[in-house]
Amino acid sequence: MANPFLELADDRMADAIARVSTRRGYDPADHALVAFGGAGPQHACAIAERLDASLLDGFDDVGQVLLRQRLAAGGRLTRR
Repeated sequence: MANPFLELADDRMADAIARVSTRRGYDPADHALVAFGGAGPQHACAIAERLDASLLDGFDDVGQVLLRQRLAAGGRLTRR
């Protein structure tokens, strides 16, 4: 079952990234998302999917565990 609070956070972060990127003339789909820090990896797959962007893998410790959980739940990952 999806967590509505995580979905709301993911939607808002993706929307903010899209607004800032397009305002500056960039298409988020042409770039890769790199997430790090406390909760970054927890949201990385969902935000990358919403932006149709690639996601770089380079996490360690707790962040990597959270990212791997999201991937196991169907998230996408692109290595460059």
